[in-house]
Amino acid sequence: MDKKIYPEYYEEIKEPMDFTTFRQKFSGKDSYASLRAVFNDLDLIWRNCKQFNAEGSDIYDNAD
Repeated sequence: MDKKIYPEYYEEIKEPMDFTTFRQKFSGKDSYASLRAVFNDLDLIWRNCKQFNAEGSDIYDNAD
């Protein structure tokens, strides 16, 4: 997520994770060391979605 477009996201979310970062980590030279680490980052994406977006919104519901 672009810090210039969504600065409030980075104020509220202390451990950002998104699919672009996930993909880069998954296929990059610093790839995940374990399947647990993969699941932890995926879970972080969903938790961040639910923390940042209003309950009942489409994004929140899709993350749920």
